Amino acid sequence: MWKARPDDPTGYQYFKYSMLVKYLLEQEKISVDELFTRDFDADALASTVLKPRPSGFSRSAAEAMAQSGCT
Repeated sequence: MWKARPDDPTGYQYFKYSMLVKYLLEQEKISVDELFTRDFDADALASTVLKPRPSGFSRSAAEAMAQSGCT
């Protein structure tokens, strides 16, 4: 569903925001209190968290390739 219409969030809002919260808590290491009190740019965060990956690569492999300068 997301691949067909990535700019239409109606069908995957729960998934989208669940992934954003998971990213903030696990990767950015923010506290739950900070999650509720800080303002976030959801669109900018979504473009970071939900960015397309090369086909056949896991998120960690794609990120590792980007960090090492591989394309």
